[in-house]
Order: sequence, then C-alpha cells, then structure tokens
Amino acid sequence: MASMTARLNNNQYPFQPAVVGPIPMPRWQHGDIAFLKRADQFSQVERAEFLDSRRIQVGATGHPVIILDRSNDLRYYLITAVSAYSSSEFNNYLPPWKQSAHRRKNVNGFRAFEGSAKPNNKHQHLRLADDKQWPKVEASWVYIYRPYVVPASTLISYTKSKSQLHMEPESLQDLLGHMKAKSWRFRKQKKEISTRVAPKPAARKYLTNWRTNDKE
Repeated sequence: MASMTARLNNNQYPFQPAVVGPIPMPRWQHGDIAFLKRADQFSQVERAEFLDSRRIQVGATGHPVIILDRSNDLRYYLITAVSAYSSSEFNNYLPPWKQSAHRRKNVNGFRAFEGSAKPNNKHQHLRLADDKQWPKVEASWVYIYRPYVVPASTLISYTKSKSQLHMEPESLQDLLGHMKAKSWRFRKQKKEISTRVAPKPAARKYLTNWRTNDKE
C-alpha cells in the first residue's frame, strides 16, 4: 500500500524540467546608466558590424554610458559614454581639453558632471538623480560629439555603483538639448533610431576614406 501511495504522490507532482532559453536583456529607460561591454567581449558579429566598421569607436567600449534614446523594438539604443579621459590623482585630475591626446577635440563639446572641472561657464554641471555621484567624482566627462547607436546585446549593467544610476531628468534634457543644437551626428542618429530595425552593411569606400572631425 505504501508503495502505491508513493507512486500516486509522484504522479500528482511530476518532475518539471528547468526552462532553458536566452537570458532576457534589461529594458533600458531614457537617462539610465548602463555599461558598454569591452571590445574583447563583443561577439564576432558585433565586432564586424560595429567595431570593424567604426560605427562604435573601440575607445568608447568598456565605459559607462547614458541611454539617450532607444528603438521601438528595444533592439538598439542611442548612447554616449562617460569617461575619465585618463584623468586621476596622478595628474592632478587634468581635464581632457588640457591633455595633448585630446587637443583636437572641441573644448566646448565637453560636459562635466558635478565634482569635475568644467571647460567654461556656458553650461551647468550634469547631475545624477537622487544626489548620487560617480565613483570618479573628480573625473567624469561626456563629449557631445560622440553619440553611438549600439545593439542591446552590447549593453550590460554598470556594477561600480551599489544601485542603478540615472540621470537627473532636467540635467538629461539639458544634455539632449546641447547635443541636438551642436551635434549633427546626434540629430542624424536620433532620427534613424526611431525607425531602425537592423544596421545596414558598411560600404567599403566608407571604411577606406573614414575621417574624424572632432570640431564639428
């Protein structure tokens, strides 16, 4: 009898196999802080379509980024990187526009977060929501002429903060307004991402003759 009872109980609660499938990706919101994977973490397809074609500069990878916009299907995001530009206590937090490596960049294109030096007084400091600060308080800048459209698969969580970081809404709008007014790349990508479904293959001529114009 005991054996039959055991069989009945087993039939009532049959073994349920674990569901195996792709790990769902975060649905980033406007103003969220995410992290753009390092270049060596990109898949072969991602590398060919975005790094080799220079849609994304290798130097932008491995950085926290601000979510500026997203496609309707959530497969692509418009971002800009937040970087210390090699500024640290060892060079007395020298801002990027004073470094020889970045002298070709337009000084007016840099935006500083609270705690970091501003290039001028034309704009307020950028701010994170809830009075939070970056781990590198004295070295956190955005360069408005470097927006990128990236696939969702290249974005992961930013783990150097104990909680999810977001831009303060008014500060985000300030940054977006600045980029819209001064960066033609941003205006072009903002328009494209609303209808983006898949990236178009880069033309070989484009790869050969590609040049960077930091001054815009």
